[in-house]
Amino acid sequence: MIKQLRTKGLRITLVTGARTTTMLKRIPVLPQADALVCESGSCILYPTTGRDGETYWVPDVEWRERLITVVGDQMDPLPPPEQRLGALWDLYRKLLARGLRADALGYTASFRVIPRDEGEREVLEAVRSEIEGGELSCRCNLGHYDFMCSRAGKGNAVEYLQRKWGVSSDECAAVFDDDNDLCMAAKCRWCLIPSITSESVKQGLEENPQWLCSDKCGTGVFASEEVFQS
Repeated sequence: MIKQLRTKGLRITLVTGARTTTMLKRIPVLPQADALVCESGSCILYPTTGRDGETYWVPDVEWRERLITVVGDQMDPLPPPEQRLGALWDLYRKLLARGLRADALGYTASFRVIPRDEGEREVLEAVRSEIEGGELSCRCNLGHYDFMCSRAGKGNAVEYLQRKWGVSSDECAAVFDDDNDLCMAAKCRWCLIPSITSESVKQGLEENPQWLCSDKCGTGVFASEEVFQS
């Protein structure tokens, strides 16, 4: 189905909160896309064909430069997160020192914290409020806390690609299901929901009657297929 959409001239972008290394491993089983946005908008990659005929994914250097003062240089090989420069990694080390389970394995420009109990969740909510409006931001994804540069984020990445490709929000559709997708949905006229995994999406659906929710909501690929057909 994705292939059919692309043959019609539509651009397809896969936007995810997953770590970059995970998504690159998944490439063989994913549909061909025009861009891959990983780590909740912290990393943008494009496909290119090598001399050997194989497809390789290369980073958007301009997007990297946009984040460099906060997340440091993302050039390979990356040093361990404990040695990386920038405000993001200062926060990472601070949370580790407080005993929180900060995870940067496979991440290039963000990190994730999974609270083990309500006490840790309260700490993370306090940190989230403290950094709001500054150079860092936090998004919740399936109960996990993703920390990143505030100039990143799914919404900012989508807006950047819209400008790069010369398309308007009226020409864009978003397929999503979670709280950290709402900033991306705000950049697109058409919002398609195959499942609901957070109260904020449920509330958004109630407040935006133009959003389309699958009749097969929550049934996985069947619901996704239905919203794509719509």
